[in-house]
Amino acid sequence: MTLDNQEGELEVGDKVVVGENVQNVGTSGTTVRTPQFEDATIKLAIKPFISPASNQIRMEIKQQVAQLSTASTPKAFQDSTQPLAKRSLKTVINVNNGDTVVLGGLMKEQDQESVTKVPLLGDIPIIGWLFKSRTIVKDKTNMVVFLTPKIVRNNIEANAIVSKKT
Repeated sequence: MTLDNQEGELEVGDKVVVGENVQNVGTSGTTVRTPQFEDATIKLAIKPFISPASNQIRMEIKQQVAQLSTASTPKAFQDSTQPLAKRSLKTVINVNNGDTVVLGGLMKEQDQESVTKVPLLGDIPIIGWLFKSRTIVKDKTNMVVFLTPKIVRNNIEANAIVSKKT
């Protein structure tokens, strides 16, 4: 729940290590490594504007997804970093009280290729393909959010909604 003209925000996720900071301390050459954290979360922010004359609600919506990625990184950083994939959506919509709105478009496609081979025989040029196999796994993620705003004008309506949901 959020008040008219007030932003409400929901954020779920973790803080993950995405890299490290390396510092040389003093003249002794001591190296200090500290982890670098970033948020890997799903975040939804909504700011409703309720029409006093009708049952219309205008909503400013911001949605963001940040999650660990398997994107390739330069070889020098592969052991010490973890990339994050970020996707976001920002929109303004009008909806009637109790109607459902569908937000989509935060899609992600990822292909992973793995090769399995018989040692030594799979490395022979040309005929090596007889001794190895290649598998491609396609992973598709589509985040869809369904919003059903309801105008709550008094405590009786609020209690009815809460009791219905629980």
